[in-house]
Amino acid sequence: EGTGLELINEQPGDWVVDKAMQVTENMIQAHGEDIDVIVTHSDEMTFGSLQAIEGMGYTAGEDFKVLSIGDGSSAMLEAIIDGRVAACSECSPLLGPQAVEVVKTLQEGGTVEGLIWANDRFFTIDNAAEELEKAGW
Repeated sequence: EGTGLELINEQPGDWVVDKAMQVTENMIQAHGEDIDVIVTHSDEMTFGSLQAIEGMGYTAGEDFKVLSIGDGSSAMLEAIIDGRVAACSECSPLLGPQAVEVVKTLQEGGTVEGLIWANDRFFTIDNAAEELEKAGW
């Protein structure tokens, strides 16, 4: 509350390009100019949404802001650099070592913090090129 944002609709994109493209097309047809931001939950769904936006004659980044809670792939970083995606919040699958440490500590009778940060990164136009270079892409 207090954000000034309103969730207009949500539909599953099933983490695949084709489904996300279809869902985005449906949303744009149903809600058009009422949409300011499209949020996806994987790089694949983001690219499906981008295909829908651009295939319908709109400009991603101008007509609709696109945010990805995704993977932070090199292609995603390039889409951020190109201005097609506003930001990507990385959801890293590399949490295994942290999870193993928590389980080990608990098995040994220890305690752990109630909140353990995953050390995910947040990519924007301010850091996407640098992160892409660091990754060796």
